[in-house]
Amino acid sequence: MGNIQFLNGGSNSCSSQTSNCDPVIGGLQVVPSNGASTDTTLGLPVYNNADSEGFIMAAHGVDSSNCGTTGTTINQGGTAVGTVSSNPPSSGSRESDSAFVLLNNSTQQFSAYEIYAGSDSYWYASSMVPSSQQSYQTQVAMQGLTSGYQTGYIASSGTVSISGDICNSSGMNFMIANITPHGGDSGAPVFTPADSNGNVAFYGIAVAKYVSGSNTYLAYSPWDFIQNDLDVH
Repeated sequence: MGNIQFLNGGSNSCSSQTSNCDPVIGGLQVVPSNGASTDTTLGLPVYNNADSEGFIMAAHGVDSSNCGTTGTTINQGGTAVGTVSSNPPSSGSRESDSAFVLLNNSTQQFSAYEIYAGSDSYWYASSMVPSSQQSYQTQVAMQGLTSGYQTGYIASSGTVSISGDICNSSGMNFMIANITPHGGDSGAPVFTPADSNGNVAFYGIAVAKYVSGSNTYLAYSPWDFIQNDLDVH
């Protein structure tokens, strides 16, 4: 006996981004049990290299002072939904601000590659796009906890280096989009707007504000950098 899942946009049990949702999907609020953050956004449910079920989120959402922290319990809607199992040390050669959370299968169902699309509905990430295929002025969207659904365009030609204390690492590069993020959006999925079947292409997760002159942009860690750091698929 088992159950069936839609392969593209459909319905699920999430009535809001902050309610207790089962399964947990991209775009929902997640909170680390260590008190390091009160609100951050789940990126996307994926598999790790052992084909174990889990999801990605921003590493600084686990612990902003130590992006290498593992073993932290992650809550959603008051329920412990998983434990951080992969999060490269800040002093290493990490490429992204990302961490993998191993799903608590005893309490949560798993729905891979789904993103919150509104009350009881979702989009399906049918493809995962590396930074080399993310072109300047391509339309993208973000589903953040604070900002909700926002759209814009890629504003960089390839990745850029950003100065500032991001995971205590100076070696990370990011894609830039003309979307203005807010506190709580860290980790939010970045993707192409859905097609008529509810499918999207996943581009990465929101990390920070990037300010250039009088303009504020979204800096996001692209999928291939996340994949290199966490060995996920």
